[in-house]
Amino acid sequence: MGDRAMITLLCIVLGLLLLGSSIGYVLARRTTTDRSVKIVANLNARMRAWWMLVGIFSISIFLGGTTTVVLLDRKST
Repeated sequence: MGDRAMITLLCIVLGLLLLGSSIGYVLARRTTTDRSVKIVANLNARMRAWWMLVGIFSISIFLGGTTTVVLLDRKST
């Protein structure tokens, strides 16, 4: 993965995920009502899903183009 633009993009995405996760952590510690607790739990669950998506995609990019094609071009046969 020598493409400078891809590394920059990945760093930006990871930074945004870190910021969002930090905000979710703070909100989870401060919320008190049942409704707000559920909303923040939903936000944190979505953030964890995004971490997984970015992690899987990043690993496939680091492993090379063939891995990315196999990951993204799965046909249901």
